[in-house]
Amino acid sequence: MKITRISMEGFRAFDAPFALDLDGGKNLLLHGENGAGKSSIYLALKRFFEERGDNIAKHRNLFSPATRLSHVRVHLKGTDAAGKAHDGEFHWDV
Repeated sequence: MKITRISMEGFRAFDAPFALDLDGGKNLLLHGENGAGKSSIYLALKRFFEERGDNIAKHRNLFSPATRLSHVRVHLKGTDAAGKAHDGEFHWDV
């Protein structure tokens, strides 16, 4: 399976909506200045793969308006190890 899209809003370094399209599941190399959001993307993916199920509120961007809800969405496409086909988005939100 391949990750084809990651989107987040109100999550750690990403106050405003952010989306990273990995058209067809391209490889990804993150680099940038301190505070650019590299660790935020890492944490979102780490939580997704570990299935911790913790509350996203503790990772909320502190500067987001109270009306903006935090969320992370990961879109997967392909076949898993059991041979089951997937083409859907997985959500982590309040």
